[in-house]
This record gives sequence, C-alpha cells and structure tokens, in this order.
Amino acid sequence: MIEYTKLIIDFGLVVLVWVVQFAIYPSFQFYAVEDLKKWHPKYTLGISWVVAPLMLAQLGVAIYLATIHQSLFIIGNLALVIATWIITFVWAIPLHHAIDHQDELASELAQLLIVNRVRAFIWTVIFIWTVGVMIL
Repeated sequence: MIEYTKLIIDFGLVVLVWVVQFAIYPSFQFYAVEDLKKWHPKYTLGISWVVAPLMLAQLGVAIYLATIHQSLFIIGNLALVIATWIITFVWAIPLHHAIDHQDELASELAQLLIVNRVRAFIWTVIFIWTVGVMIL
C-alpha cells in the first residue's frame, strides 16, 4: 500500500513541477514588474498549499521506508528527496523572496527557471525510479 501512496505523491510532484517549468514560470516574463509584484505573493501562497503537503508527504514516506528497509533504492530515494528540499530552501525560496522585493527581475526569473529545471529533473528521476521498482 505504501508503494502506491509513494507513486501517487511522486506523480503529483512530477506533474506539478513540469507545469511550473513550462507554463507558470515562463509566464512571469510577460507581466509588467508592478503587476508581477502584486501577483507573485498570491501565487507563492497559493502554490504552497499544493506543494508543501506533497513535499512533506514525500519526505515522510521516504523516511518511513528508510526506517523499515535499507536498500540502495530506498536510501537513494531519500537522498534525492532531501536534495529537492535543499534546492527548494537554499535556492528557490530565496529567488521567490527576491522577486517580491526587487525591481529588476530578469536575472531572478532566469535563475528560477534553472533551479526549477534541476528540481524537475530530480523529481522525474524519483518518479521513474519508483515506477521501475514497482514494475520489477
């Protein structure tokens, strides 16, 4: 049962991160700075209600699995999940704060796409790995 829960959580994060990468973040460049500064705090609050529970659930499942199984897959999965947390809190969230508080945003918007691409790659690897383990 926990494997199916993990699969659903991983799938949710993969879909979400790629929508953000291809649709949401690129759209930020089409906002006037004043409009983006009004919209962005609402966006970050709203998306947090979706992302935070998924990330917490993914971390909880990864920790739980690591306590009951010590396989290469489980430890590697936990390491990748922790990597997404580090990238999120060390790079992505500070970039969002910069967007809220700076007037020149081109650099931050470009960096946000790069940082998110890394997270998208990691979450995709996690999902593919989960599917592969379930199939085998």
